[in-house]
Amino acid sequence: MRSGAIILDLQAQHVFQNILNDNTQVVGPWHLAARWTADEWFPAMVGAGLSQFAWILSPDIFAEASAKRALPTGDLVTTFKSYEEAFAWLTHKP
Repeated sequence: MRSGAIILDLQAQHVFQNILNDNTQVVGPWHLAARWTADEWFPAMVGAGLSQFAWILSPDIFAEASAKRALPTGDLVTTFKSYEEAFAWLTHKP
Protein backbone atom coordinates (compact mmCIF):
# COMPACT_ATOMS: atom_id res chain seq x y z
CA MET A 1 0.00 0.00 0.00
CA ARG A 2 2.94 2.28 0.67
CA SER A 3 4.34 1.82 -2.84
CA GLY A 4 0.83 2.26 -4.24
CA ALA A 5 0.56 5.63 -2.50
CA ILE A 6 3.88 6.68 -4.03
CA ILE A 7 2.72 5.65 -7.50
CA LEU A 8 -0.57 7.49 -7.01
CA ASP A 9 1.34 10.63 -6.05
CA LEU A 10 3.48 10.33 -9.19
CA GLN A 11 0.33 9.78 -11.26
CA ALA A 12 -1.21 12.95 -9.86
CA GLN A 13 1.95 14.89 -10.75
CA HIS A 14 2.56 13.51 -14.25
CA VAL A 15 -0.73 11.94 -15.47
CA PHE A 16 0.35 8.73 -17.16
CA GLN A 17 -2.39 7.28 -19.36
CA ASN A 18 -0.64 3.94 -19.86
CA ILE A 19 1.30 2.00 -17.25
CA LEU A 20 3.24 -1.24 -17.54
CA ASN A 21 3.44 -2.95 -14.13
CA ASP A 22 6.10 -5.70 -14.01
CA ASN A 23 5.53 -8.01 -11.03
CA THR A 24 7.84 -10.79 -12.18
CA GLN A 25 10.08 -10.32 -9.13
CA VAL A 26 7.23 -10.28 -6.58
CA VAL A 27 7.12 -13.32 -4.31
CA GLY A 28 4.58 -14.38 -1.75
CA PRO A 29 1.05 -13.27 -1.03
CA TRP A 30 -0.04 -9.68 -0.55
CA HIS A 31 -3.75 -10.38 -0.25
CA LEU A 32 -4.23 -7.85 2.56
CA ALA A 33 -3.54 -5.02 0.13
CA ALA A 34 -5.34 -6.62 -2.81
CA ARG A 35 -8.83 -5.39 -1.93
CA TRP A 36 -7.49 -1.87 -1.28
CA THR A 37 -5.82 -1.98 -4.69
CA ALA A 38 -9.03 -2.94 -6.48
CA ASP A 39 -11.44 -0.79 -4.46
CA GLU A 40 -9.39 2.34 -3.80
CA TRP A 41 -6.11 2.49 -5.69
CA PHE A 42 -7.32 1.72 -9.21
CA PRO A 43 -10.28 4.12 -8.99
CA ALA A 44 -7.95 6.86 -7.73
CA MET A 45 -5.51 6.15 -10.56
CA VAL A 46 -8.32 6.34 -13.13
CA GLY A 47 -9.48 9.58 -11.53
CA ALA A 48 -5.95 10.90 -12.04
CA GLY A 49 -5.94 9.98 -15.74
CA LEU A 50 -4.98 6.29 -16.08
CA SER A 51 -6.67 4.57 -19.02
CA GLN A 52 -4.66 1.36 -19.65
CA PHE A 53 -2.72 -0.83 -17.25
CA ALA A 54 -0.63 -3.76 -18.50
CA TRP A 55 0.16 -6.10 -15.61
CA ILE A 56 2.88 -8.72 -15.94
CA LEU A 57 2.04 -11.36 -13.39
CA SER A 58 4.57 -13.00 -11.09
CA PRO A 59 5.50 -16.62 -11.73
CA ASP A 60 5.03 -17.11 -7.95
CA ILE A 61 1.56 -18.64 -7.52
CA PHE A 62 0.86 -16.79 -4.25
CA ALA A 63 1.81 -13.40 -5.70
CA GLU A 64 -0.23 -14.14 -8.82
CA ALA A 65 -3.27 -15.07 -6.71
CA SER A 66 -3.01 -11.78 -4.83
CA ALA A 67 -2.68 -9.85 -8.08
CA LYS A 68 -5.79 -11.50 -9.47
CA ARG A 69 -7.71 -10.45 -6.33
CA ALA A 70 -6.51 -6.89 -6.90
CA LEU A 71 -7.88 -6.63 -10.43
CA PRO A 72 -10.64 -4.06 -10.78
CA THR A 73 -13.80 -4.83 -12.70
CA GLY A 74 -13.90 -3.70 -16.30
CA ASP A 75 -11.26 -3.61 -18.98
CA LEU A 76 -8.72 -1.20 -17.47
CA VAL A 77 -6.22 -3.97 -16.70
CA THR A 78 -4.92 -6.67 -19.01
CA THR A 79 -2.60 -9.30 -17.56
CA PHE A 80 0.41 -10.81 -19.27
CA LYS A 81 3.13 -13.40 -18.66
CA SER A 82 5.94 -11.48 -20.40
CA TYR A 83 7.27 -7.96 -20.78
CA GLU A 84 7.27 -8.24 -24.57
CA GLU A 85 3.55 -9.06 -24.72
CA ALA A 86 2.63 -6.31 -22.27
CA PHE A 87 4.74 -3.69 -24.04
CA ALA A 88 3.31 -4.64 -27.43
CA TRP A 89 -0.23 -4.37 -26.09
CA LEU A 90 0.39 -0.88 -24.69
CA THR A 91 2.20 0.47 -27.75
CA HIS A 92 0.31 -1.10 -30.66
CA LYS A 93 -3.23 0.06 -30.05
CA PRO A 94 -5.13 1.10 -33.20
